[in-house]
Parts: sequence; C-alpha cells; structure tokens
Amino acid sequence: MKQMFIGFIAFLASAMCFAEHEKLLGQVVLGDQDFSRRVIHLHGICGSVQNPYVDALKFEVQNNVADINQVNVELEDGTLRSFPINRKFNPGMQTPWFAMRGVSRCVNKIEIIGDSANQGNQAMLKVYGRVAVQVARGEFFLGQAFLADQDFSRVPILLHGMCGSPQNPYITAIKLQVEGNRADINQIELHLENGEIQKVNFNQVLNPGTSTAWVDLRGEARCVKRASVVGDSADQGRQASVRLLGRVDVDLNEGEYYLGRTLMNREDYSKHEIPIRVLGQCGSPHNPFVTALRFEVLNNVADVNFVAVVMGDKSKREFVVQPSRMQPGQESRWYDLPGQAGCVEKLVVIGDGANTGTPTLLRIVGKMFR
Repeated sequence: MKQMFIGFIAFLASAMCFAEHEKLLGQVVLGDQDFSRRVIHLHGICGSVQNPYVDALKFEVQNNVADINQVNVELEDGTLRSFPINRKFNPGMQTPWFAMRGVSRCVNKIEIIGDSANQGNQAMLKVYGRVAVQVARGEFFLGQAFLADQDFSRVPILLHGMCGSPQNPYITAIKLQVEGNRADINQIELHLENGEIQKVNFNQVLNPGTSTAWVDLRGEARCVKRASVVGDSADQGRQASVRLLGRVDVDLNEGEYYLGRTLMNREDYSKHEIPIRVLGQCGSPHNPFVTALRFEVLNNVADVNFVAVVMGDKSKREFVVQPSRMQPGQESRWYDLPGQAGCVEKLVVIGDGANTGTPTLLRIVGKMFR
C-alpha cells in the first residue's frame, strides 16, 4: 500500500510538471452556422514565445455546447495535418492530445469546422499546444531562432522559459540543431545567469535534421538568460530554423536524478555549512519527487560529516554520512527519505575537502523509488 501511495505521489508530480508545459495558442468563437469554417486567432507568430514549437495539440470548449467536425492545421514548413473529431462537447470538455508526426514544430494556421450546438448562442473554442521540452533523457529543447539569407546577421534565440525554469534548466553542454532548410552557422553567444558570456564558434553548414556536436560549457552547470546565433540560411530565399538544445548531467542509472553539487575547500568542517546548489525548481523535471538520496565525491578526497535537507513541503531531513571520509569517485549508500516521496528545496552539507589547494566537487543524486 505504501509503495502504491508513493507511486501515486510520483505520478502527481510528473502530471504537475507536464501541465506546466501546456501553452494556450489561440481561440475562436463559434456561432450556430451549420459547420462553417473558422480560423482560430493565434496569440503569436510561428516560433514566438506565444506560439512556440509543440509536439501535440488539444482543444477545449467553453460557454456552450459545441459540435466539432474537423480541425485542419498548417505547420511552419507548409505541412498540413487534419484531425477528424465528429463529436459534441459540453462546456469545459477537452479533446485528447493530437500528436504531431515527426519533429516538434510551430503552427502557422488552424482552421476549425464546426458550430455552436445551441441556436442563438456562441461557443468558445481554445487550442493548447504541448511544448516539447525534454527531447531525450537529459536533453532539453531550450529555444529556437529563424535564419534568413542575410549574410551572417546576429539573430536572438527565443527561449522557452525563464532561466532556471523547467523549460530552461541548469545545463552543462549545448548543441545546435537545424530544421526546415540548410543553415550556415558561424557562432552562438550565451549570456549565463551569473553574467558570464560564453561564445562558441561552429563555422559549419548543417543540413535539415542534423546538429553540431555537444559543446561543454566552462565551469558549473548554469541556465541561459539570453542567447543569439550568428549565421544565415544556406538556401536563398528560404528560412532555416535553428534549435538550441541543452544537456543536464545525467550519467546515472534509470530512475536516478542529478539534483545539485557544491565545491568544498580545505577548512574546519565543523564550523562551516556549505549550501549545495539545487539545479532545478522543486517538482520540475530536473528536480523531481524522490524517495532516497546519495552523495558522490568526484575529484578529490572529502570529509562529509552531516547533510541537512529541506523538502518542498518545508519538512526537514538530516543524515550523518558514514563513512565520513570519501575517496575520489566514491559514492555513499542510499539514505531513504521517511514518509512519502518529495522534492528537494534546499541542501546544506557540513564537511570539507581533505586536500589543500584544490576544491573537492560533491554532488547529490536522488532516486525515484525505493
């Protein structure tokens, strides 16, 4: 019973995270006009923050009963998708998600065939897109830019979320991916959360569906506040879409999550509380609900004495780490979190790096199930 409850909590956590990735794209008013064709008013141009890349669509009816026959969708590359529905919807009802085939794309136009089922009354129809954020385990689609054939101009990359949000997590590496048409990519410029600017030169021509190699960011994992790309479309008269992907540190077993890390200097560990930087908002895909924690030393010997954890519900957990002396590459045992699964809001460690001169990197890992 306890395991079932934990599983249910974990499911709720993933459901809440998923809901954060839904985006209202537009809406239209339906009259009782015998299945007329109406174009849904979109809240932004294709590829904008208001109309981002999505991997699925769903529709919601409000105000009155609506009779929906079919939805026709035109994507950024001109591809057409038709979704036959043929059903009446009461106010508040939603369709299931209609998945896009292939890669995620933004929407140019949506046409609805249907009407209000109540004579003389109008019904409101809203369309939602599901933002494709995590494209693979540990890989996140951070944003995109459109390049025209304008001789290597600098184009801002539209990010899908604020720095540190589930849509824009703390990352350790980036790469660029091209869709639509060929792109000649010169450079990307990243403005990171601490004010540092990192520039990466590529000088590559990429075909649609291909990407650069992963490029490691200097220093610790950080989120991107602003980004731009220098390049142009290699096909005259056509735009190329450039997607920015970020990678989080997930060289772990399935069901384990890298939650954060800290640097430990050679100091008197009994007098210092060292905050461990958590790499995501509590409950986000990169800081999910977990049931156990462990600690790893990566590069030098460390003395780890005591760890205090504040969970998302403000409850506290404390662990005495045994053995306290940890060698490079050594992992602690798993420390179970009492009660139900929860996410981590804050971590503090009491300890120090046992070697003088070189800081020791300590990281924390969470596990979803016992």
